Amino acid sequence: AMLEREVLATIPVDRHALLVATVKVLPGSELDGAPLGRADKPGSARVIAMSQADSEWVDWTADHRRVLAAGDEVVVVARHAGLRALVEQASPPVEQTRLDPAQ
Repeated sequence: AMLEREVLATIPVDRHALLVATVKVLPGSELDGAPLGRADKPGSARVIAMSQADSEWVDWTADHRRVLAAGDEVVVVARHAGLRALVEQASPPVEQTRLDPAQ
């Protein structure tokens, strides 16, 4: 699956790495229609900026109450696991398909 994220920089810290990345909010995701602050995950991902869909302008002082929409991009500093969790949050839920034993 294609991940809707782009790592802009990697910052080594002790034995870990912090990633600066953009994550695109996809339609139908948990973040679509949610406040920007919901993307913040204490200890694993911190929102530092965002840009609206179809805009090149990056808002470095975005209000965390601002409601996100599909196509918006969130800029975060995160650990690997935090970025992975944020990408899942910004993606629509994967529909579970069940195998029908009758087929």
